[in-house]
Amino acid sequence: MRHLRASLPKLYLPIETKNRELDARLLFSAFAAQDGWSVVLGGKEELYPRLRWAEPGIVIEKSIQLGVVQRIRRFKEAGHRVCAWCEEGLHFFTPEDYCHRKVGRESLQEIEQLFAWGNEHANAVRRVYPTLGSRIVVTGNSRMDLTKGG
Repeated sequence: MRHLRASLPKLYLPIETKNRELDARLLFSAFAAQDGWSVVLGGKEELYPRLRWAEPGIVIEKSIQLGVVQRIRRFKEAGHRVCAWCEEGLHFFTPEDYCHRKVGRESLQEIEQLFAWGNEHANAVRRVYPTLGSRIVVTGNSRMDLTKGG
């Protein structure tokens, strides 16, 4: 008799800019796989349309600007949970400028968590959106993990 193993939880990681994101996403994927996740890594233009039919999992959006709120809602309607990180949250001029350009209130309301680069990033978003502060989690970013030795 053939034994069926329950499928691993799914993690979907879209990539937009390969030369900036790929190495860090591969490292993140390796750690996630080591922890029991099945990781799907792909270009966002190819991956996003396929998520409508993909096995439900966690999608880590690469930005949560105001214009992506409908896409986030479509992912959720397809059964996915949605979190996000922002590649440009490491450095910004003011919290207000950063959030105006990169963090839409509606998008932040739709996701489960925003993964912040550090306390400065997290506090900036909390300052602009104080009622949504519980959605922000300081995790760091796998791009920084690439700089760690040995």
